[in-house]
Amino acid sequence: MRRKNLSPGELGHGFENRVKNTLERNSYVLIKKNQWNKNYAPEKDKASKREYDLVMFNLRDKQIYIIECKAHYSPNNLVSLNQIKEFNNKLENYDGKHAIGMMVTDTYFTIPVKRYASKHNILIINGKQLRKIEKKPGGTMMSIASRMISSGLENLVNKL
Repeated sequence: MRRKNLSPGELGHGFENRVKNTLERNSYVLIKKNQWNKNYAPEKDKASKREYDLVMFNLRDKQIYIIECKAHYSPNNLVSLNQIKEFNNKLENYDGKHAIGMMVTDTYFTIPVKRYASKHNILIINGKQLRKIEKKPGGTMMSIASRMISSGLENLVNKL
């Protein structure tokens, strides 16, 4: 499953794009991608310390979603309890607006992760569920509309 000559970061960015494209075909519009921590200076530290992988707005339920993408590229490498706890610590309202946390992986979640996510109202989507969403027909026009809307959506959301 792992592609040769790609770093884990390159594989992760590819998975983020896969998740973004899938959600765009299903009524989500991108607000921001790879938003940096407020007190993080990437020019001083090359480590990947993003606050949110994706921030998206769902046109159907009118909600903002903060999305964490976990690409493991191995069916035996499950999302751990520590990883979802770290994500939960990062979750906060998006610019003062209610946001829903969502974690998406290409593999699966451990049972403790499922319990933790349920207790903390974090939506989780495993690899099998993601593939099912990707196969839903009729999403091409929504994807195009989503990309057209996304350029002005952040300003609209900030005015809400």
